[in-house]
Amino acid sequence: MDGLPALALGVDAPDATQMHSLFGLKPLVSLTLVAAMVVSAAIHLLAVLVPGLRPVFRTFPMSANEWAIMLLLAASIVPAMELLKLPQRVGFVGRNLGPTSRRIAK
Repeated sequence: MDGLPALALGVDAPDATQMHSLFGLKPLVSLTLVAAMVVSAAIHLLAVLVPGLRPVFRTFPMSANEWAIMLLLAASIVPAMELLKLPQRVGFVGRNLGPTSRRIAK
């Protein structure tokens, strides 16, 4: 996590979630950030659910199966990231690896 999002979530260090579990942090510290996320989600839902807005935003009605798939995929991101961090937390790989984008290839 970099800069402003880390500050908005109340994370002490920019790299705090790279090794530690997201469940150990306090993501709901910033009420402003939570309110912005709720408003953003509401706007997206309105664009999909309100028939009069569908042509404007070029959206289409979704079936119950499509909603279920979308929610399942969206919810799978956090567990997937936690599984990726697990080997580093248990010491299987080095603790000082940092993010892949910051590694210098030799």
